[in-house]
Amino acid sequence: MASAVFSPNGRRIASCSTEDPNLRLWDAPLRHLLGLPLEGHGKAVRSLAFSPDSSRIVSVGVDDALRMWDARSGRSAGALIVRHAGPVSSVAFSPDRTRIASGSADKTVRLWDASSGKPLRAPFK
Repeated sequence: MASAVFSPNGRRIASCSTEDPNLRLWDAPLRHLLGLPLEGHGKAVRSLAFSPDSSRIVSVGVDDALRMWDARSGRSAGALIVRHAGPVSSVAFSPDRTRIASGSADKTVRLWDASSGKPLRAPFK
């Protein structure tokens, strides 16, 4: 497994694997898988993060992309963001849930608008 994170409200766990392009959602108190794996990345998923209000998940992976998910339904919650020039290895929401930061093997950190998926400024190099 590459990563597993609790939702801020403690009700869900999201997990991903370096062997698999899918995410999985778990009911934390009941300790069981919720639905089918979340499919959408073309290659392995490396990291993921919940929004501070526990409503969304952002995932990143070897396909150079970020993908947004609805944490309740498990469905895609926006367009795939592909702007890095290399595998993305880390991701985080801002505490106010308006921005997303991602770090990549392309030696950049990029900031995104969490609602639109658009870049907020030039990358940090």
